[in-house]
Amino acid sequence: MIRDDAAVRPSSDDGLGLIEIVVCIFLIGILAISFLPLFAQGMQLAVRNATIASATQIANEQLEIARGTATSCAAFTGTGGYGPSTPPVMTDARGTNYQATRTVSTCPATYPGIVQVTVSVAKVGVAGALSSATTYVRLTAAS
Repeated sequence: MIRDDAAVRPSSDDGLGLIEIVVCIFLIGILAISFLPLFAQGMQLAVRNATIASATQIANEQLEIARGTATSCAAFTGTGGYGPSTPPVMTDARGTNYQATRTVSTCPATYPGIVQVTVSVAKVGVAGALSSATTYVRLTAAS
């Protein structure tokens, strides 16, 4: 005797119906919406970190300029020297503008001596420094 499998199985639906699929899509949508605030915070944090990294890079560049400046106090702090000043506004690849501010301590009483150089970098239009760094520069003479 030959068996017919169609006769043995009941004729009910064995797959997912349209309602089940819509419910699954709805639940996945709710899960996706619940992760949106986390994604937004991650994006804000990434932008903030990129801004701080750019400010730190600018501060380090300004300190390298100080280290490469002449070794006499007059050349270092005088007109046209490194001195305490405000370099021009710098812009990063994202179009953010930064302003560096340099502070130089007074020349030492004896030579060779050192001066302390501090650079602070802030975002233009925003109060407070994003990055600040200090170095010491060795000077060999007063003039």
